[in-house]
Amino acid sequence: SDILPPDVVTQCAKESNLIGSTLTPESLELTANMINRQYLEHGYVMNSVTGAVLVPSSDGKEHDNNEGHVLLKVREVRLAKNNSRGRNASPVHIRFVEKINDGDTGGNDDESALL
Repeated sequence: SDILPPDVVTQCAKESNLIGSTLTPESLELTANMINRQYLEHGYVMNSVTGAVLVPSSDGKEHDNNEGHVLLKVREVRLAKNNSRGRNASPVHIRFVEKINDGDTGGNDDESALL
């Protein structure tokens, strides 16, 4: 991750028993959820863990148990930087709305403006 510090990711893996235990789908999913929660708590709502790959041990020795490590894949969204020529960058206009009631048009065109 370029955003979350390595100690935060390691702590998530330890708390979910991904480190030091047998790999299970549950511990992997819990780790991903904990990392995703960290992204949200730091304001990165579009970033998330997207997958995982089991990488076997590369020391060349035969092992009685399956040793290796898990590589978590993450999607970290970056905004385009505005360059001097203005190519590939444009402003994003955001409109914040508290609530839209279903079926309550009341002659107001706010709902269609959001679509």
